[in-house]
Amino acid sequence: MASLFCACNTQNPLWERACSRMRFNIQYLNRLTLRFREQARSHS
Repeated sequence: MASLFCACNTQNPLWERACSRMRFNIQYLNRLTLRFREQARSHS
């Protein structure tokens, strides 16, 4: 997963901000899908 964000290793502050936002979004999506999966499992 981290290999997607190799641009984050640059010293460009704009990239740093964009990458941290993308990382946050991905973590948020992962949590959402995890919750849906657990709900689906408990209902079946």
